[in-house]
Amino acid sequence: MLRTFRHVLASSVALVTLGAGILTVVPASAGAATTSPVSVVVKHGDGYINAIRTYVFCTSATCKKNKSANEASATSSMATLLSVATTAQKARVGSKYRTDVNLLLSDVKALQAVFTVFGYKNQVINKARNEGEIYYDTATIGSDIYLLSALQANKTPAFADWSIGIVATLYAMQIDSQALASKNDTAAGAVYASECLEAEANQILGHLNGPVAQYNSLLSTFAHNQITVSKSEITDLEGGKGALNTSEISAHTKVLASEFAQIVKLQNQLVKAKA
Repeated sequence: MLRTFRHVLASSVALVTLGAGILTVVPASAGAATTSPVSVVVKHGDGYINAIRTYVFCTSATCKKNKSANEASATSSMATLLSVATTAQKARVGSKYRTDVNLLLSDVKALQAVFTVFGYKNQVINKARNEGEIYYDTATIGSDIYLLSALQANKTPAFADWSIGIVATLYAMQIDSQALASKNDTAAGAVYASECLEAEANQILGHLNGPVAQYNSLLSTFAHNQITVSKSEITDLEGGKGALNTSEISAHTKVLASEFAQIVKLQNQLVKAKA
């Protein structure tokens, strides 16, 4: 078990931008006034994301009172977001948009898959997993939309605006690490948390497209190591023999804790410097 590292990660200095609050995606600049598929995504995409978040992360009395309307709005927004992302991916957009449009559609499909089952799984553990995925999936799509808006306006992406998806994913990893570090954690719960951490690490690897190469490199190393540890931990918890033995897992956990601290330190420096 990775109690030591999980405790370190769960107790690490707060990640910038998100903290423990619920993210509201700030609409990106529309850039050039056109009606191209990319322009439609840039202009309306964040509104669709916020509608989904309003429904999924409903906590206020007003929100609960409007639950039916919010659910209808979120369902409609999810369908429309998928439609506009698909249209953009199929359109003859400029070559500079192609990579980011393809990534956007992939991320929207991932969100659509988990949104479809949200609310239909009665188990608490599944609901928590769905909420976590929607949390960082919507933030990641916000980053995708921001990158498209920067390309459209011919501007260099700002680190703070781009990193919103990565920060949300790292925050989700902190939450799962807290669950794994709990003294009351069951074997099933530990497997669940480890699976989440592996999925989140893969999420990071799919989005190493930030404007700061050093930060991307730190993320890549950390995510690959996290996957190695998580796979071994899951196998061990399920009674098998993982790629890493106990002493190797212990050594890797210390490295992971150091890598995470480096990421947070650089991240805070970049945001402060407005890179």
